[in-house]
Amino acid sequence: MRKICLLITAIFFSFCLSRQVWAFTVAPAVIEISGNRGEQIENKFTLVNVSKLEETYYIDTLKFKADDESGVPKFIPYAEDHSGLQEWLAFPTKTIKVPAESYIEFPFSIAIPNDIKSGGYYAAITVSNNQPPSDVSSQSIQNKTAILLLLNVKGENIEQAALLDFFVSPKLNEKLAGTFTYRIQNQGNVYLTPKGTITFKNLLGQTIASIDANPESSKVLSETTRKIESDFDKGLNIGPITAELNLEYGEEQKKISATTTVWIIPWKILTAGLVSLSIIVIGLLILNKRKIKMCGQK
Repeated sequence: MRKICLLITAIFFSFCLSRQVWAFTVAPAVIEISGNRGEQIENKFTLVNVSKLEETYYIDTLKFKADDESGVPKFIPYAEDHSGLQEWLAFPTKTIKVPAESYIEFPFSIAIPNDIKSGGYYAAITVSNNQPPSDVSSQSIQNKTAILLLLNVKGENIEQAALLDFFVSPKLNEKLAGTFTYRIQNQGNVYLTPKGTITFKNLLGQTIASIDANPESSKVLSETTRKIESDFDKGLNIGPITAELNLEYGEEQKKISATTTVWIIPWKILTAGLVSLSIIVIGLLILNKRKIKMCGQK
């Protein structure tokens, strides 16, 4: 059953990728790890061959950082920087043969040095069905699939974050639906995964809806700022609505919050109501006028 599920998932993702059709997929996309100095950590990932032929795949590594506030990773060429986690990774082999329409679980290890600073370290395991060049300085992410590794080395870690802004953009202000956006700055030395809710309250302070503030479990790398946004739809409402953002992060579940107010004016419904009311009023006036006229004739 597991094999069938993995193959179905692989086929789905191969069709979802833009233009290029991959003959394989890997899982998970992100691996979160924590460990102590001097510790050796064992882990693994799954490589699925969705083609009808046996394929050979090549394993490599690259360092990465956050490219911008969207959280998209920027991979760093080996010649520029390969220190840290990339150097601590080890594999039983860097060449893997996978039978047609099958999968394997591939192990790897991380040997954390004794003499490093605590905090966050980031690297990617890359998989390709094209043999890499012999010159490691010419490595690139082209034609490769990457698994992101997020390592927190325990010790003198600092977990500190700040909300830079928070706002809600309704769709045409017609109903409680639109996009929420907030920017969170990680001021510490380990990556964070903020969790929490956005609660919507009406003019009387009553809660009318609540949504997940980080539905994709987005990560915020150390010393970076991440913009988190998502669409929502909570139906018809009217008047000023207060949105309260409440987040928790880190092992100590530290809390940060922010509020904003939006106006919801369902003008189409109000316009239709006014038109209907106008028609009723005009009709009543006409009927009343006719009654008065008929009374006068008598």
